[in-house]
Amino acid sequence: MLIEAINNEFERLLDKVDYLAPEERDILHRAYEYAAEKHKEQKRQSGEPYISHPVRVASILAEYQPDFPTLAAALLHDVIEDSDAGHADLAKRFGKDIANIVEGVSKLVFQKEIGYQAKQAENFQKMALAMAMDLRVIFVKLADRLHNMRTINHMTPEKARRIAHETKHVYAPLAHRMGINSIYTELEDLAFKAIHPMRYSMIVKAVEKRHIKNKDYISETRTMLTEMLQKHSINGRVEGRQKHYAGIYYKMASGLSDVTDSYYQEQQERRRSSFNDIMDVHGFRIIIEESQSCYQVLGYVHQLFRPLPGRFKDYIAVPKSNGYQSLHTTVLGINSYPIEVQIRTELMDEMAVKGMASHWRYKKSKDAATTRQLDRWLNEIPAWTDATGNPEDFFRHMRVDLTPTEVYVFSRDGDIYALPRGATPVDFAYAIHTDIGNHCVGCIVDGQEVPLSTRLKSGQNITILTDEKAKPNMAWRDFVVTGRALSALGVYMRHQKVNDSIDIGNSLLSEELRKRNSSLNTINNSKISGYLNRHQLPHFNYVLERIGMGKIVARNVADELLQSSAVPRQEWQEITINQNNADKLSFGKCCRPVYGDEVIALLRTDAGIVIHRRGCKNVRRQLRDPQRCAYAYWDRKSDVQLPVSIRLEAANERSLVSAIASTITALEGGILTLDATEKGAKTQVLTFEVLVKSRYHLSSLLRKLRRLADIHHVVRGR
Repeated sequence: MLIEAINNEFERLLDKVDYLAPEERDILHRAYEYAAEKHKEQKRQSGEPYISHPVRVASILAEYQPDFPTLAAALLHDVIEDSDAGHADLAKRFGKDIANIVEGVSKLVFQKEIGYQAKQAENFQKMALAMAMDLRVIFVKLADRLHNMRTINHMTPEKARRIAHETKHVYAPLAHRMGINSIYTELEDLAFKAIHPMRYSMIVKAVEKRHIKNKDYISETRTMLTEMLQKHSINGRVEGRQKHYAGIYYKMASGLSDVTDSYYQEQQERRRSSFNDIMDVHGFRIIIEESQSCYQVLGYVHQLFRPLPGRFKDYIAVPKSNGYQSLHTTVLGINSYPIEVQIRTELMDEMAVKGMASHWRYKKSKDAATTRQLDRWLNEIPAWTDATGNPEDFFRHMRVDLTPTEVYVFSRDGDIYALPRGATPVDFAYAIHTDIGNHCVGCIVDGQEVPLSTRLKSGQNITILTDEKAKPNMAWRDFVVTGRALSALGVYMRHQKVNDSIDIGNSLLSEELRKRNSSLNTINNSKISGYLNRHQLPHFNYVLERIGMGKIVARNVADELLQSSAVPRQEWQEITINQNNADKLSFGKCCRPVYGDEVIALLRTDAGIVIHRRGCKNVRRQLRDPQRCAYAYWDRKSDVQLPVSIRLEAANERSLVSAIASTITALEGGILTLDATEKGAKTQVLTFEVLVKSRYHLSSLLRKLRRLADIHHVVRGR
């Protein structure tokens, strides 16, 4: 009986997609039969046959009139993940296009047990990369998530909350970025209901109560707006609109009248409003035929009702990043009751509801500028993978980038740039061009020079100061918020690391060749080519890079190039630490070496060359392997400042921290971090991370600190 009902659902789906060619509808039928066979032994947690889920996912997508590969992929989207079906079999039966979409939606299979958050991050990274290749992947995933949220009451409470939080923080913002408002608002409401059921119920009752109370007022206002259009011979219609429940709640929680996304609820939790403070629970939407008439209608609305100052937004001149366009104005309606009126064209309304789904990638774009903007964002996603280094960082930065674009600033030439909230001048510089960001040295905002970490505000005029010799500062990664800036900084850092490794490798290999009375300049090119061919390496800089990273040993390369073993293979290499190479080396955080310490170098494949103090316990196990060790010496002229830990036990007096900090600063020590913990009622333990010039400099600091009153014990940290 249930299977028959699902078969009927599928037939209704076919009726809904009558715009497809007969042969395309035949492929959908084959996809349905294949999925039904693969899922025949499986059931949903509701007890329904599993095939009901892909049919309903496809039905959700059918509302947007997608192409047949998208619908077929929706019907097949779980067969790779939940059955013995594979990509090759799907490609053979339905074509590579459909198979690739299904593969993009499918979760990864993990060979070893890892935590939920790690799995979530890796699966999201995989899906995002697939989305960058084919936008249809995310449409299928959003429809899949929407149906799962509609049936969330069948999940265990723990899983339901986890899925709801993931929906709130990832999939709802993703739908918002795509501009698919119909899916975005439903996902937010369903997540809100699952996370805060009591609050959801209270909001629903309050909205219903206000609607009943204002029913006549709403009807009268709609009539007045309709008559206004007729009076001025403008073809259009007036619709009532209600803000979605989650949007109302998050606006109440944030206390911000223009916040509509759940992300800001977390950022503004302290500022709250009552339900009665929300002006746009109910509003009106005027939809007309021609865009040039929108501003004309705005004038008529302001003649009919008095506008509230500061409550007008022009998203036609400056569209949102997801393509949304409309005029928004808040006016005092009947009995001076505030109402929001939105004015847009039919095409803008379609874009507002369906977003990028209103003109799928494979169709001719209705809005080339919007599509280019989306393409630019999608094209940056693969670069973020390299820049972030791991799925968890990728996931975190992607979440930030999915926050709604709210800040609009002007360049020196008058161009408008849309940036996420919290964006800085560095984000703005990279939004203009990567070269501008890479050579950025300062910023002028509204005629005043400001720090590069300043958070920008809408309406500001920004001028970026550049210098051709300037390079990106890795500290920028601590405050930039856009994926474009993060990606550019990651690419630069990766290239810089490669260049640094080549320099170190060149120095190490040159030293080994010098011991053999040779040099790179005197080695025959044929010997270098022979070495590259034997090891299947592309170029010699790659050899130097691998030496600098500690992956191969300079001594062995020198022996092979000269085809000799004149120097005993057990002899250690030598490294001199100086101002030129200190920033290219790593210094052990376990022992914090500084200038003047007796040190040793370890060659690690994962971290390159790492300098340790000789007594460090992490060194002892490596001493027997000369391939992984090197003598290290400080250049006498070196002026390298390095961080060291200083641990103090002292009386539990607040003023003591200030005295300690003043002492360190007076002796030219740079305080990086401070950690304070209590040790009983009368004692506190303070751990400072301080930049020092040398072992002597550190000793002077320790002596001065020991002389302070109420200091019980001072030691160099480990």
